[in-house]
Amino acid sequence: MKSFYPQATTLDGIVELCEMCKDSDSGVTADDLGAMDIISLLNIVGVPCSGPVGDFPDPSRWGPREIFFGWGVSVSDIVQVYDQDTKKNGGRDYEQGLLEVPGTDKKITNTIPIFEDDRILYFLRKHAPTLLEYTCSVGMRLVIANIPMTAASTIAGGLWSLLGAEEGSWREYHTIALKSLVKSYRAIGRNYVKPLTERMCTPRTEDEKKDKTSFYIGDSSLYDVVGAIFCVPEEKTKALEENLPWILRAVYAQEAWRRIKG
Repeated sequence: MKSFYPQATTLDGIVELCEMCKDSDSGVTADDLGAMDIISLLNIVGVPCSGPVGDFPDPSRWGPREIFFGWGVSVSDIVQVYDQDTKKNGGRDYEQGLLEVPGTDKKITNTIPIFEDDRILYFLRKHAPTLLEYTCSVGMRLVIANIPMTAASTIAGGLWSLLGAEEGSWREYHTIALKSLVKSYRAIGRNYVKPLTERMCTPRTEDEKKDKTSFYIGDSSLYDVVGAIFCVPEEKTKALEENLPWILRAVYAQEAWRRIKG
């Protein structure tokens, strides 16, 4: 998948950055580059989406309003378009200067990372473990910040949107995106949701069945639960299936309460 402006893949960006730092004649090292320079060069490509910006200090509460399949965009594309608009039109409202979906006036505020090759994700996790957090933080809150679970929650939001796709609209690229996002979430967010995963696979006691109380999920959000479901080991799926109606009841009740509370 290639990004919108440089028409380059994530792998192309990694190679370019490595070559730049390896070339002794250029006189450029990684220490000479700013955070946004590195994010732009690495150019992590994904599926563009629109969503709220800047109002979510807790990443697990963030979710995309709409996802635009069929082409690739990186956060550096979004920033580049906004910078060009700022230079041309001055300090307009943030969303007025954003990249738009071709043929529409829909604004792109963020991108959900897609790794077509698992080795790229594992390379980034090993050599740049916080890079995904920084990149997704720009699209989520317009701040370059290392806030845990920013990347995992962005991916979980993409999973939820995929699961809610209209019947009959599913295409091959939906399947490709789903496989990639599941693998990415398992690599990034599995340890974070491990306690929730274990709780969801624990059989309900006889007292719980008699009381018919809601399933206890703590303060976990909808996106935490979605991610945790995809991290359940195969041997525990039967236990999950038995608890799933109660889990859904609990998470929907909690989300409804949050929305009413505002």
